[in-house]
Amino acid sequence: MSSEDRVKELEEDVSNLKIEVAALRELMIKQVAVNNITFKGKYDEVIIQLAKEYEERGLEDEENSRMHEALRQYIKYQLPAVE
Repeated sequence: MSSEDRVKELEEDVSNLKIEVAALRELMIKQVAVNNITFKGKYDEVIIQLAKEYEERGLEDEENSRMHEALRQYIKYQLPAVE
């Protein structure tokens, strides 16, 4: 496989992962709405606790650090209106 083919394959993988993450985020938003839990309430507490757990595991580990930052981004994420 050429370098260009490998780069194209990786770009497709990244694109697919972005779509999957967006889909999972939307599903999570709907699930929160179905369960009558607001993002800016109990659910934030769950996310904060998860972020703390990853911080305690050690942010010098790149995977822990990236997961910690991703969780923090969920707290900052502004929800669209849920119907």
